[in-house]
Amino acid sequence: MNELYNITNPLVTQEDIEDHFGLGLIVKNKEGKICLFRHAKYGFFTIPIGKASLHEPLEHIVCKEAYEELGIKVKDLECMGHFKKVYDRSNGIITNIDTYIYEIISFEGEPVNAEPEKHSMMTWRYPSSIIDMYGEENLSDATVFYLDILKIMERECKKI
Repeated sequence: MNELYNITNPLVTQEDIEDHFGLGLIVKNKEGKICLFRHAKYGFFTIPIGKASLHEPLEHIVCKEAYEELGIKVKDLECMGHFKKVYDRSNGIITNIDTYIYEIISFEGEPVNAEPEKHSMMTWRYPSSIIDMYGEENLSDATVFYLDILKIMERECKKI
């Protein structure tokens, strides 16, 4: 691992700074609130997120991440969109991440914070209140992208 980056955040692993696919999971409760975590490594609030190597089937990894992070078994899912971003990790380290957002349409089990060492907090929030509550600067890029998708969907519906 590049030790220069590790000095700035000792929780970061080699896997974090290599190019990869990012996965964001949208899990809703019965009231329509989505699951958010406070990410221990980066300090932001985020939808459940994970990463996959460039050679893994994304749907398989979504199911694996949902079970690892939330303890749920995915029955049905839908890809909502994706974005690419280049992250300057400092000290000359550049990471390319192609992030896909999946909505978990149906699942078995009750979502829990199955990785408390990675997520210091789990909460449920209405999407419309998230930015006002936490501020965009305190949200993961995947969470902001999801909220942007919702705005676009709302605008498209109003045009009809």
